[in-house]
Amino acid sequence: MSQINAPDLKDDISNIQVSASGSQWIYSVNVAEFRSLVKTLVGGVKTITWGFFNSKFQLTDTILASHEKIFGPEIVCSYIDLVYYAMEALDIYTINVNPNQQRTSGLISRSKEEKEVLEHFSGILTLQLALAFLCEHALNLTRLNADMMYLHQDSGLMNISYFKFDVNDDKCQLNQHRPVPFRLTPNVGEFITHFGITGPLSAAIVATARCFIQPNYKLCSILQTILRDEIIALQKKGFRECKLIEGSEDRYSEGNCMEHSVNIVNSAVDIIMTRFNKISYFDSIENKKISVLVQSATNIDNLCRMDPAWHPWL
Repeated sequence: MSQINAPDLKDDISNIQVSASGSQWIYSVNVAEFRSLVKTLVGGVKTITWGFFNSKFQLTDTILASHEKIFGPEIVCSYIDLVYYAMEALDIYTINVNPNQQRTSGLISRSKEEKEVLEHFSGILTLQLALAFLCEHALNLTRLNADMMYLHQDSGLMNISYFKFDVNDDKCQLNQHRPVPFRLTPNVGEFITHFGITGPLSAAIVATARCFIQPNYKLCSILQTILRDEIIALQKKGFRECKLIEGSEDRYSEGNCMEHSVNIVNSAVDIIMTRFNKISYFDSIENKKISVLVQSATNIDNLCRMDPAWHPWL
């Protein structure tokens, strides 16, 4: 039997006591105290990174002299690690978990209230996204950027700002060719889950499209009125710009005719109604248009073809 040194045994016992007391402290802290800790750590990161150089600007001797508050990368990394651990502790799945409860295969048990809140939140957000995706694709609206989405965390409701018809300024026609039909990025797909995309999201898009089609309540007339103002405004803008250039007045001479404007508007309305009709058709799984749209929106090759400004990291 090997001998154990008394000081080593004492140190081990003290370490066990410290770790036990630390674990008890972690599970006794509530959400508000964790949030306060996160705010403190984030404030520390902002403090130590204040005065860092901006890569968009060219460095000069004057700028170098004015930036005196520079910290080493090890300090920045330590604060970032602290923020990471604090955010991990603030996760709703890891708060108020019984330390004596056995965890299998890395899964953490959740309380009934947490499950109900998450299910309700994800369900409301799925319905909101379904309406936004349908409008973006069927109505040929501008692409949905990350900064255009305003999400209410307490209810799951979402507001979209700065949506308008995606019309080509030169031809005054709708831009129909885009790599992805709507914004279903991997982060959004991971939150909704695969079953949510193929189930509630797709069903909500089809149901909303059928509400527009049957009965349509003069949907064509409403679209014609709105698109006519858009087309006429673009034509007037192009005509004013071309007046400044010599010999380019004939370019918009035909576009200013009422008959030409009516043809453009009717063509745009036909495109929108055709998309609504295709999405609302669900007699067979093979002919479902929404399945093709979802596959195109989640394809990595199509996502790579989008403008970098469309992605959330910019």
